[in-house]
Amino acid sequence: MFTPHVPVYAVRMALERCGEHPSPWAAIQAIAGTICSVRQTLQTWVKQNEGVCGGRNGESTVGARRFKLLVREVR
Repeated sequence: MFTPHVPVYAVRMALERCGEHPSPWAAIQAIAGTICSVRQTLQTWVKQNEGVCGGRNGESTVGARRFKLLVREVR
């Protein structure tokens, strides 16, 4: 059982690391081991927060794309 802050933290990590991985699933796989979670659990949390890593929510999707571009630019 996770404390309430773990899903919030994990989804935030997924958003932050999207630019470092070729796909949202790759980011989820990398982060799941870090938080001692099953990949499918983290994927469910990400889906519940649509917009993370290019989900369906327009504003968040634009933010995720912008974030990816900024990460690439910094590199």
